[in-house]
Amino acid sequence: MEKPKIKRHSVLEELDEEDPTGAMRRTERLFTGLIVLGIVNILWNASIRVTKHVQPYVLVDRPFFVLFFRAALLSLYCLGWCMWSPWRRRIYEEIILYGKKNENTFYVNGLPRLSTPSFVPIKYDETSDAEVSMKENTIKFKNTVEVRQMSDEDAAEAQWSRFSYDLTLGLELLEKEKKKKQPISEHIKMAISCALFWAIAQCMSYRGTQLLPTSSLAVSSASCSATIFILLGMFNCCRGQRLNMTEMFAVIVSSLSLVATLKIAEPAAIFKNLKTFPSGLNLCFLSGLFYGIFMVTVKTKTSRKEFDIPMLYSIMGLFLFLIGLPGLYMLDRSGIELFEWPNNYQWIYLIVNEIIRTVFCEVFWLWATSMATPIIALLSIPLCLSASFVLDMRSVMDQKNGILRWIISFFPTFFSVIFLIFVVIFDNCDPVYEMVKSIAQSCSRKKVLIKVLDSEKDQTEQLICTQPRTHEA
Repeated sequence: MEKPKIKRHSVLEELDEEDPTGAMRRTERLFTGLIVLGIVNILWNASIRVTKHVQPYVLVDRPFFVLFFRAALLSLYCLGWCMWSPWRRRIYEEIILYGKKNENTFYVNGLPRLSTPSFVPIKYDETSDAEVSMKENTIKFKNTVEVRQMSDEDAAEAQWSRFSYDLTLGLELLEKEKKKKQPISEHIKMAISCALFWAIAQCMSYRGTQLLPTSSLAVSSASCSATIFILLGMFNCCRGQRLNMTEMFAVIVSSLSLVATLKIAEPAAIFKNLKTFPSGLNLCFLSGLFYGIFMVTVKTKTSRKEFDIPMLYSIMGLFLFLIGLPGLYMLDRSGIELFEWPNNYQWIYLIVNEIIRTVFCEVFWLWATSMATPIIALLSIPLCLSASFVLDMRSVMDQKNGILRWIISFFPTFFSVIFLIFVVIFDNCDPVYEMVKSIAQSCSRKKVLIKVLDSEKDQTEQLICTQPRTHEA
């Protein structure tokens, strides 16, 4: 019997299911995502460096208030519901037309679907008595007429039947694009289910960055990439696909390089904050864990349909903003975090920093992640962080083991990202799996020696007699 073939884990397989030109679009989407990731990471690193110099003077040591402020900034995307015409059109199509569709009756006795009848008074032409006498006499039973409206589907079909063939093909393509997009109700469900994970990750990340040096932020990226790989592997195994060992190898190599970087990075800053270092390390690790859960939740729920990222963040920001209003009051009354209005300098710092890092970088980073792959996006964060050390190479060289720290943090992650890019381009192959499989097959081969023992009479039999026998007469 043939063994059932196990499906390979394909990172961008869902994007090309209904796309005949998917082989071409896959590479374009990948490189577009990589370019956007590079721009976002440059902005993110610039924001970190500015924060490192400014934060001691305008420190806002209230993580829940900062989270509430980030949610308020994300809710600014809700202005798109009023100003962006495609969103208004989707509201009209999915909410208003859906309500009208429910009012329509279904097929009854073979008749088409019609709305409930409405009686409209008949308007007669104003004519003189002489003109009326010239016409034929007519009998009028009532002064109202019954009017029924066709359903939207039947009206659309009737309208399409009058169009030309080329125009009909164009409208069919537009309808297919609409079906690929998720409806607004699915955006609301996904935003509410993902908002809690995003909020916990942001709050822990903000608190962890205050307790740790900048270079140790790589712990959050390593834990996030490992979480995404494990959860996506479990999700793909449930669908009958196997793990990609090449991705696992890249994640392990980059994680080990990040851990080695943390071990030799800024020892003075670590020993200076020795009391807060374990708690900050745990907060960064948990931040990466919850952000990985957030990304996997978004990816698994939107694996086969396109979703609008600004719409998702607008709903999520509005939801967290409405929850945060009573939440801040409860935290203030319980004494966990006392509410204090920031001063002018803190407001300037919060507005400028959070607009760059939350409103723009967060949205574009998630969009680039959907264009590329989540693991490549996460590995690009410590890659750009270590690449930014080139800007102050003199300070790196002055530190103890500075060059070694930069080499260990940059090159393994760089080669892991390049390796994953080639794996995605060449049809998501798995060279590590093929290499391990060939090694295992070569080790399991055994030379079988076949020996025939003449002494075993039970297994051998002499069919031809070599010695002549004497026959008695």
